[in-house]
Amino acid sequence: MTANFQSLSILSAFLVSILATSASAADTVFTIDEQQSSLTIEASTEFGFTFSDTDTQMLGGTIDATFDFGNAGGFPTTADFTVTGAEVSPLSSFLFTLGSPPNFGVNVSVNDAVADVTTLTPPATLTMLPTGAIRYEFDASAFIITLNQGTVVSTGAVNDTIDLADTPVIGNASPGTLGQITFTPNGMSGSLTMIDAFLELPVQFIEDVDVDGQIVTLDVEGDIFANSSFLLDLTGSTADTEPDGDVDGADFLSLQVNNPSLIPTWQTEYGQGALVSSVYSSTGAVPEPTSLALLLLAAVMSQVGRNKL
Repeated sequence: MTANFQSLSILSAFLVSILATSASAADTVFTIDEQQSSLTIEASTEFGFTFSDTDTQMLGGTIDATFDFGNAGGFPTTADFTVTGAEVSPLSSFLFTLGSPPNFGVNVSVNDAVADVTTLTPPATLTMLPTGAIRYEFDASAFIITLNQGTVVSTGAVNDTIDLADTPVIGNASPGTLGQITFTPNGMSGSLTMIDAFLELPVQFIEDVDVDGQIVTLDVEGDIFANSSFLLDLTGSTADTEPDGDVDGADFLSLQVNNPSLIPTWQTEYGQGALVSSVYSSTGAVPEPTSLALLLLAAVMSQVGRNKL
């Protein structure tokens, strides 16, 4: 009878704590590669005729990101990706000559510009590509670029200065514009694996800027390449007692008798398969807390019934 009450006690404690189960997540800061990253802007306006000019600048700065790989103990087929902020800057000012200033055109410069990057509706989704590398793709339209520091200065037929803090330029890529992230394991730190990450983020949007009544259209296109490193737990399942590659109710019953100290581990790993390689893990659908509670209650009551017999 004591064993029965102990089983129910363990179950109750688990049900109280299950909502606190945390996924395997990592926060990191990407450093933009100034040798590869660039932005091209085509500026155009009308003075009776349409005039345009193009300038390209290399980019630098940082991007703050969070990855959530769930409870799979490895790299699942899909994962969550959220950009929480950034400071992306051209290494020099953008300069454009539109028409024939000073009387029939303008000189336009974009100075001291800094852009922020955030996830439009977090989180964005990473989808693993079927390659030999640990590589995911994502829809770049999920990330919004906000040019909110610096000035746009126009001289010539129109003289004006726009503070981008007051009038930011905002845009994001068209849906279906794909970026990629590659993860490469690179050594260990205790039980954690050092992961080198390489981000490829395409930038693409068109935005109009009102310069004292003169509309200047900015057609923006470029690519951001950035690197980061972070620690991640890639250990396989330790709660699979049978072992059969699946952490389930049978493992719970075994652990409560033979190794109750691993109950918290079972709680974290329930519903996942063991890590089958450094790249792929077998993942199962984790039931909702209510379904999981019913499953466990049935398992324990079944055990109680057997003990009575």
